[in-house]
Amino acid sequence: MKRIFHSLTTVALLGLSSASAVASNWDAHWSFAGHGNDNFNGAHHGAFPLSGTGSFEFGKLNQALYYDILKVDSLSIQKAAEPFSLSFWALRETRDYAETLFSKQQSPFSAGMSVSLDGANAIVVDIRNGQGGSIKIKSQQVWTDMNDWHHLVVTYNGSIQAGGISLYLDNQRLDVDVISDNLTGDIGASDPVVIGADSETSYATFNGAIDEVYLGSRAFNSSDIECLYALRDNCVDPISDEPPVIAPQGPRGFEGPAGPQGLRGATGSQGVKGAKGPIGDPGVKGPQGSQGSKGDLGLKGLTGIAGNPGVDGRNGRDGKDGNAGLMGLQGPDGLQGPKGVRGDTGPMGPQGDPGPQGLKGATGAKGVTGATGDAGPQGYAGAPGIPGADGVQGNPGLPGLKGNTGSSGPSGAPGGKGPKGLKGPHGDVIPGDNAPAFGPQGPRGPDGYNTYYSTGGRNFSMGTVLSTEKALSPVERYKAIQASKAIQDGDIK
Repeated sequence: MKRIFHSLTTVALLGLSSASAVASNWDAHWSFAGHGNDNFNGAHHGAFPLSGTGSFEFGKLNQALYYDILKVDSLSIQKAAEPFSLSFWALRETRDYAETLFSKQQSPFSAGMSVSLDGANAIVVDIRNGQGGSIKIKSQQVWTDMNDWHHLVVTYNGSIQAGGISLYLDNQRLDVDVISDNLTGDIGASDPVVIGADSETSYATFNGAIDEVYLGSRAFNSSDIECLYALRDNCVDPISDEPPVIAPQGPRGFEGPAGPQGLRGATGSQGVKGAKGPIGDPGVKGPQGSQGSKGDLGLKGLTGIAGNPGVDGRNGRDGKDGNAGLMGLQGPDGLQGPKGVRGDTGPMGPQGDPGPQGLKGATGAKGVTGATGDAGPQGYAGAPGIPGADGVQGNPGLPGLKGNTGSSGPSGAPGGKGPKGLKGPHGDVIPGDNAPAFGPQGPRGPDGYNTYYSTGGRNFSMGTVLSTEKALSPVERYKAIQASKAIQDGDIK
């Protein structure tokens, strides 16, 4: 039963080893159990550049990487003569679509290695250097099943030949076609390992889930692959070439109670409307109705009355005929007889069998193409034509587009402060009926500056105020009187 609600793909690199062994640079195990850590010795922890924290789903064992990529920077590419093995579990959700499972290449044509599926669902392995040399093979069998997990193993024995690559799907060796076989020298790629896409910046992730990825530093034999396919531990020791010892499988434990049903997943988007079906075949033509009998022939109408003959023209002189006489009037048309009743259509006789088709006559031989006639002499050049009159002047062109507004110039310096305006005249104070001429005395304003006071003079008197009161308004006069009183009282110092 399928244990995943979405598309799942699993990629693993062969290299499963015991925890006590000393790992080479190409020995790692990523279980994707909610993280991207290397479970072998922690030397090759990865990160998730697309999602940040990793996208996971139900896997072959526990969880699996789902529509996401894992990037590992600490794995350097091996030389072309160094063997390696790759193992992974995968569950596809789409087919007929090119997608990458494992990559250590900046692009499909740069130095490195990759394992992918092409648009025809064949498995493709590509190992190449930076000078264009490569060994590239693809499987003859295709991977189209989208309902269950499948186990893929890639092994390379370091022979620098396409024959050194082997593919196994579900513990069965696949037949392969060689696409190229001209690899020489070292691979020398510094790009990170990417699981689930062709590069760390790609958004075209593998359409499914990836689980239990193993990377090993030697080619593995059938016993190693059988152990991995059985999902056992300690299948491969990276520092030993001895095949694993497979212990007999113990009895199956009791099946635990079924867990509660999971929450119902979100409703998927509506599917694409299907194409219109073909037009059905036309129905059988119904039989033709019987033909009715032919009706009686209608009576012939009466012949119209003939017109009177025209008067003969008089004879002309000898040698010339006279004018033709006038044409007589045509009589009226006779009345049309009534139309006979249409008889019933008589029954249709049975259709005879079609006769055999005559033999097609032989195609006649093609006639011989006639010889091309000689070209006639070229005619004399005609005299130059008379120059035509000047054409009418065209309409004036449309005005040109307005040019862009120039940038604003720097702000000018602020202008100087203008002179103080003249003081307006005081308004007249008009007391109301039965009201005092002045309101209550307000608070004393600030002392004004007076030239006389500044010189120490003390002879300001009421007479001075009164001598000028004729030139003061009522308000100014009131202020002057109050100031005089303040001086006399000694308030002004």
